[in-house]
Amino acid sequence: MTPTRTTTSAPPAWTGNEYGSCNPFNCDNTRIIVIAIDHFRLLDGGGAFLRDLPIGASERPKWSKTLPDVICFIRGNTLNQIDSETLAVNTLHTFTEYSTIDPSGESDISDDGDHLVLCGNSTDAFVFTLSTGTKGPVFKIAAGWDALKISPDNH
Repeated sequence: MTPTRTTTSAPPAWTGNEYGSCNPFNCDNTRIIVIAIDHFRLLDGGGAFLRDLPIGASERPKWSKTLPDVICFIRGNTLNQIDSETLAVNTLHTFTEYSTIDPSGESDISDDGDHLVLCGNSTDAFVFTLSTGTKGPVFKIAAGWDALKISPDNH
């Protein structure tokens, strides 16, 4: 398959990867998510448009590391997942102790596919385990942080 460049189209059809540190490809490299001004789009592995996704530009989508159709994303204080084929949305966890959570655009789901670093109300950083729905210990961070990343051993 000949690669297709998808990141240099001119406005108003601008598209691109949210951050270079987030993998835009799903786990079997058959689909790509790209930001398209105010929302995300789904492309096939060669870069052809498949559909617009009901995921806003600020909702930080991350591909599942094990399920090729599943994308996790944030809406307010809720961690959700969407099936990229059916567009069915499922709530994974609502963090009632926070008004907002943010995985930082630069973070991704861990290599083991089971952990995600999040920040509640811009001050509480923690690791969330997807398989168990549990929040790890909270690390208080100062205002003005730039990015969160998860280490290979989920710290």
